[in-house]
Amino acid sequence: MSLIGAHGFKIANLSQHLMNDGQTFECRMIIKGRNRRNTEKLSRHLRGVKEILEFRIVPVNERRRDCIPTSLTVEVRP
Repeated sequence: MSLIGAHGFKIANLSQHLMNDGQTFECRMIIKGRNRRNTEKLSRHLRGVKEILEFRIVPVNERRRDCIPTSLTVEVRP
């Protein structure tokens, strides 16, 4: 199971690219889950990964009955 799946989310959209002359890798995605508390669990997990330089978790302004869309951006050392 993926890191995202292990925290109760599914990936809806994904983009990724190298930055800073290949020194960092950025991954952007829209993740969807049913429990807003899982974003805090995911955040705690990401804070503990030493390869992650920066991450952002932002709710998306789209309200759906079946899920909670969230934007996740992660910057890591390749």
